[in-house]
Formats: sequence, structure tokens, C-alpha cells
Amino acid sequence: MRQAVAAWRAAGIIPVFAAGNGCTSCGLLAHPAHLDNVIAVGATDNDDVLWSGSCKGPSPTGRVKPDLSAPGDGIRSVSTEGDSTYGTDSGTSMAAPHVTGTIALMLSAHPEYSYDQVLAKLRESAFTESLHQSGDECGGTPDTVFPNNQFGSGRLDAAKAMRLAAMDDKADPLSAAPKSDER
Repeated sequence: MRQAVAAWRAAGIIPVFAAGNGCTSCGLLAHPAHLDNVIAVGATDNDDVLWSGSCKGPSPTGRVKPDLSAPGDGIRSVSTEGDSTYGTDSGTSMAAPHVTGTIALMLSAHPEYSYDQVLAKLRESAFTESLHQSGDECGGTPDTVFPNNQFGSGRLDAAKAMRLAAMDDKADPLSAAPKSDER
């Protein structure tokens, strides 16, 4: 997997992976979310509490993981129950698409952005103010200090990430959105 990730990165692809579900202690991130050169995503619930099953860092190399968190509780999505059904599900696999979608929006406005630039914008824009911390520590860092091994840099704030991207060229932060006559 390390070779695949290296090839993706060389091709300009930004790998995003769910941190994993069902972990009962720190340092049990799912593979390949624990790799240093991917964006690992944890999950929050509807009250901005770390979702109970969200896997926590640190990575095996001691890096803070996940990189950030996103909503992952009771997310409406397609269902495996049939060809045209929807349902709700919870987990880091429900959180990671929020981050991937935000990255897609950022790259539509700035296709020249590198992995490092995207990750920096996501980290800088992450929301921490109302996250409900437990005071628990993973890897020696309490969840009241950001970044940490439970929430990462915080919860995804897609609008703020887009505003930060827009500041690079002073463009309208929603310039990547289609105009009403383009839909």
C-alpha cells in the first residue's frame, strides 16, 4: 500500500482514508489511514462529540492521526439493500467523504494545490470551539490541545476551507460553484 500511496502522491492524487471504526484504545488506526502521507479522517457525532467508534492515533511512527474529523453519525447515503435505496449509517467511512468533497471543491478552484497545501488549509480551517472534549489523552496529548490524536486538527469546516483557498487569489470563495444559468 505504501507504494500505491507514493504513486498516487506522485500523480498529484490526494489520498483520504477513514480512520477506522470500533477501536477501544489509542493507536489503533485502520490501514492505510495510519500512513504518514495520507489524510486520515475521524468521525464526530451530531453534538460535536468524538463518535464512539472513531479510531484514534497516534500513528505507529508517532504522528498525530487522524488529521481531522468530520460528521460521521447518522449520515444519509446510498444503501446496499437495493439498487435505489437510501439509509443512514455511522462511522469514519461516513466522515471521510465530507473531507474528500471539500478537497474536490478546493481543487476545482485551485487545481495547482499540492497535498501539503490542501492539508494545511484543512488543518487551519478546522473547527475546534464547540468540540466536546473528554480530557482523555492519546499519545501523550490531551484532546483539549489541537491537533490531538482523537479529533486531529478539529472538525472539518468546508466553508472556511474554501474561504482560505479564495484568499490565495482574492476570488469569491464560492466561485467554483456553478452560476444559476449553468445548472
